[in-house]
This record gives sequence, C-alpha cells and structure tokens, in this order.
Amino acid sequence: MFGVPIEMIKKGNPEYELRQKGKVAELALGYQGGPGALIQMGALEKGLTEEELPEIVQRWRSSNKRIVDLWHTIQNCAINCLKTGQTQVMQKGIYFSLENGNLVITLPSGRQLFYVQARLEPNQYDGYSIIYMGQNQTTKKWEKTPTYGGKLTENLVQAIARDCLAESIKRLVVDERLSSFISYSR
Repeated sequence: MFGVPIEMIKKGNPEYELRQKGKVAELALGYQGGPGALIQMGALEKGLTEEELPEIVQRWRSSNKRIVDLWHTIQNCAINCLKTGQTQVMQKGIYFSLENGNLVITLPSGRQLFYVQARLEPNQYDGYSIIYMGQNQTTKKWEKTPTYGGKLTENLVQAIARDCLAESIKRLVVDERLSSFISYSR
C-alpha cells in the first residue's frame, strides 16, 4: 500500500508506523469500508488523523484493485438480476436469481443466501441501491435494509468459508472414524 519493502518495517525504523496504518486499513477496508470504518477499527487511536483517512482509503483501494473489482462485479450481478429478473452467473458456481421476490445467491456448495423482498431504489448518485427486508440487529424488528457490493462480498466470503469449514469437519470425522476402525481391526 505504501510501496515499502517488508524488510524495512521493523521496530525502530520510521517505516514501522506505516505498519499500523496498513493493519487498520486491511481490517477496515476489505469489504468496501471508508473513513468511518477506519475510525471504528481504531485508526484515530493508532495515530492517524481524520484528514489522512480518505488518502488511506484511496491507497488501499489502489493497491487492491482485484478486490475492488470483485465488489463491483457482485453488486452489478445483484442489480442486473433485480432489474431483469434473469439469473446472473458469476465464476466458480455463484449464481444470482430472483425467486418469489427474493434475491437468491447460490453458492458453489449449492447452499443459498436469501435477501427477502429485494428491490432496487434510485439513489443520489444516479444509480440504484439494493434494498431488502432484514432484521435490525439492535431492535430485532424487520425493516428495510440497504446493502451494497462490499457487504454482499462479505456475506459471500463468510458463507463460502463456512461451507469449506463444514466440508473439512465432515472429512475429519470420516477420517477419524476410519482411523479408529483400522486401529481396532488390527
């Protein structure tokens, strides 16, 4: 992000303070966060100023173009699906479809994520916002919930990671049972 060789980032070197900036940026910006996300992740406590935050966001996004492209690809698939009602296909077995007014994202495992009563609403940038009905984490009431490419990316990444973990656990259990059986049979 700052173009500093990794071997230069050692305690005592002036470049070491860049490590803290990079660490906060990595934690806060991966799912389309901005200055507010940096603040929530403790950027101000780590010595960053509010004036520096927009530049940190820009530097991170410039250094992580493929992640930024992924946010936009996922958002465009969702928007195109909601606009046309037609299934949108991403790479690696990810599908966006519309079923009974719900946006459905099918994962490579076949498991599905549902965004209830999903629709598009015009936004202030001459584009569209993706809206669905979701449960407010504070009030526990169902309400209109906006989402965007970065948040959808986070949902997909976490869901796919869960599927990978579940499959690995199943394999471990089978391997453990098989190992126990083989040991017992001897």
